Amino acid sequence: MKKYVGKLLEMYRHYKCLYEIDNDWGGFEWINANDADRSIYSFLRKCPSSRKGLVFILNMTPVKYENYRVGVPVNKRYKLVLNSTDKEYGGFGDTPVPELIKAKKGECDFRDQYIEFDLPAYGGLVFEFTY
Repeated sequence: MKKYVGKLLEMYRHYKCLYEIDNDWGGFEWINANDADRSIYSFLRKCPSSRKGLVFILNMTPVKYENYRVGVPVNKRYKLVLNSTDKEYGGFGDTPVPELIKAKKGECDFRDQYIEFDLPAYGGLVFEFTY
């Protein structure tokens, strides 16, 4: 737990999009808040003074989803910053997620591109991207 909280604090200090306009809807955008059937939520954090943003995907169920797709804002590479199910944070580490994922063209979550990966059960993933 200590390593996990340490990583979250490190991310908070490193990414301006997590704190710069925290009191304004301009820093937050839902990607998908309507997937009640699978209890998966995705959103992004952004800010005007930084070219870096973050995509969060949260799976609130004990079900692993293979080839899960989430719509993303730009057609670029997405770097994995955090996988809450990694062994170093006390997880099983049984669902490896690539460190870099290139967005693919195609409609998903009302966006023109998406990333695809295996989504771990009870997992939270955070990806960094640049505008």
